[in-house]
Amino acid sequence: MLNISMNKLLIFFTLIIKISLSQPIIVDGFCTDWNANTTIFTDDFGDSPGIDLLNFSVYNDDKNIYFRLKLNNEIDLTDSLDLLTYSKIRLFIDKDNNPQTGYPTNGIGSEYGIDFQQKHIWNDIDYPNSIKKSFYWLKLVPLPTVTSNEFEICIDRSSFSDTISFYFKEEVNGDKMPNNQGFVYILDNNITNSLPIITFDKSDSLKIRLMSYNVRANGILDPSRREQIKNILNSTNSDVFTFNETGNTSLAEMETFFN
Repeated sequence: MLNISMNKLLIFFTLIIKISLSQPIIVDGFCTDWNANTTIFTDDFGDSPGIDLLNFSVYNDDKNIYFRLKLNNEIDLTDSLDLLTYSKIRLFIDKDNNPQTGYPTNGIGSEYGIDFQQKHIWNDIDYPNSIKKSFYWLKLVPLPTVTSNEFEICIDRSSFSDTISFYFKEEVNGDKMPNNQGFVYILDNNITNSLPIITFDKSDSLKIRLMSYNVRANGILDPSRREQIKNILNSTNSDVFTFNETGNTSLAEMETFFN
């Protein structure tokens, strides 16, 4: 009995590793800064006939929660329809670690159901009265935007409690990580976001700055996205702007927006 218990203990520690260091995570599509400061969970290998979820990492600071997802094959996380390795990844988050609230799935009560391929979040706080929201709602950023077998995801933590649970799911073949339960994560409130502030100040006042912006589906007319677009335009401080996907936006509406 003693040998069996020790073996189980060793197996457990190969699956979940917690290292408490405060090196910042930079969300840029490269995962080299994730090695020394994250909680890591490793899933069963080869438990899916398609895209296999291999492992994830999770980390937080005072502003964000960060996830790193690793797969057995390259996919396009936010647009996989035309690939041979077709997949559909979702992340379900129980923001208060309470299975009695939110959408019941895999042993948790998910308030946020993130569908990366469709680029939206299911707001299940008042489930079953679910509401579809954009990534902007939680300031969610998934990178890279090209094919990869590793992705990092950043979410604003302001609406989360100090203990959450979550799991990843590949919808096409049903692989879950973890299986049959949520992963409980306790946020560390002693870590501050120490990233330097990066400005878009012009280095040479004699040069003209040109900005091209795809506002997606006449986004300037969308009240829920208008402040986001205004912030981006003000940040870049360009001299000339060009816009894509504004086919149903009139000149008068553009003038009103800029005024």
